Amino acid sequence: MIHTKIINKLNPSSIEVIEFDLVICSSGYETRATFLIEKFKINSKRKVALLFDDKIDKFNRRRNDSIFKENGYELIQSNGDFGIEINKLLDDTILECKGNVSILIDYSSMTRIWYASILKYFRYKPTNDKEITLYFSYSCANFNSPPDEVIPNINVGPISGFSNLSISNKPTVLILGLGYEIDRAYGLAEYLDAETYLFYTSSKNNNMFSNLIEKNNEDLIRTVPEENIFLYDFEDIEYTFYILFNLCERLSKSNRIVLAPCGPKPFTILSFIVAEMLPNVDVWRISSGKKSIPIDRIPSGDIILFKNQLNILFNPNAQS
Repeated sequence: MIHTKIINKLNPSSIEVIEFDLVICSSGYETRATFLIEKFKINSKRKVALLFDDKIDKFNRRRNDSIFKENGYELIQSNGDFGIEINKLLDDTILECKGNVSILIDYSSMTRIWYASILKYFRYKPTNDKEITLYFSYSCANFNSPPDEVIPNINVGPISGFSNLSISNKPTVLILGLGYEIDRAYGLAEYLDAETYLFYTSSKNNNMFSNLIEKNNEDLIRTVPEENIFLYDFEDIEYTFYILFNLCERLSKSNRIVLAPCGPKPFTILSFIVAEMLPNVDVWRISSGKKSIPIDRIPSGDIILFKNQLNILFNPNAQS
């Protein structure tokens, strides 16, 4: 088990004054994939861009690959459904570092499996004291309407490393982070026979996005008691973490918790961090997988940056 300190939101410009041991980005078709490295000069001993192994001719993919290469990034081919290459990267980095380790992860265009793999790695690496500081950067995007075509869920189930293998005799509570796709999360509560809680962004951040969440999930929202619905400020990452963690901590004492984030990536990554810190909390994946319709995410200019410090015991021979 890792001991983690509460997350701290940072000014994005602080990236330029930190000397990182490793930077991990991803190169896909979204325009925002390279926004962070074009906006800031990043100093790191090693810089890596994970390359998706599909949709290589979509939108800005080839341009993004070139920008990463021009900025000194190693390009590593990977599959968005697996995190095998990530384990090797982290092993190499931690073994080479004599002292504490600082890692920057730009998860803006990553799959949840990729950034889950990074957190999973540290969850299962115990031995000699070593402090790891993870910096998570997210480039916000301009609003895009969801696709007109409704793609059914392909992946519904627990994410490896974030699920309890033993069958719990406790009742299940489902905490859903809603996105704006039509009824993406509907039906899961019935499947799990669970009391349901909802989290989604308030209109303070993006009125068009928030209104669509309520419209496209209205059947589900109508079935959930008002006291079980939490609206959060998209950019207030610390407070969102606080209310999610405290709810899970309270409920996990007598329940099995299933976190199912369908909404924005910052909420998803907070779900993984909460699951690391508390027992009886699983994270489930609900998505259409590689059948999803590609959308080019154009950066809005805003970046959400926070750090998460881990005090871990690292053993290079431990199994991840």
